[in-house]
Amino acid sequence: YPVAKDLIGHAGKAGSYQALIWQLAFSPGGDLLASAGGDATVRLWDPVSAELLAALYGHVSGVTSVAFNPGGRSLASGGLDATLRIWGLGQ
Repeated sequence: YPVAKDLIGHAGKAGSYQALIWQLAFSPGGDLLASAGGDATVRLWDPVSAELLAALYGHVSGVTSVAFNPGGRSLASGGLDATLRIWGLGQ
């Protein structure tokens, strides 16, 4: 059976949308996992080690969606603040 790993890093007020992980996306190569958090951050993870690699700040309210471009060099995020952000990942 697969072994589960906990990826801990998002923070938000328990019992509210701020504590939610709204969406997850694996990069095309599978070497990154992006999470969209109600705490107004996008977080990038190593899916093998469960290590938090980066926290992306810029939204002022919960982030509800994330998607990698087909080459995995950028990431789009959208949030409750009515903004869409494009993040260059420099891979």
